[in-house]
Amino acid sequence: MMVLVETKNIDSFVHKVVEEHSFVVSAKGTSGGLVIMWNDGVKVRFLGNPTLNATDMYIEEDCNVFCLTYIYGHI
Repeated sequence: MMVLVETKNIDSFVHKVVEEHSFVVSAKGTSGGLVIMWNDGVKVRFLGNPTLNATDMYIEEDCNVFCLTYIYGHI
């Protein structure tokens, strides 16, 4: 599992770099952008639509399952 924050690139460039198992949140101009990538044997189920600021997901690999929450921004 890999999360890249502030990719700051247009989607066409990001899609050239990322693997097939990924989710991309578009950058706005030259700021923001998020890419979540995972291995072939991993199943990911998002709880809601991922955003740059927060993402909740269930991750499953073989018989292991866990919840991952990603938070980014000002508190």
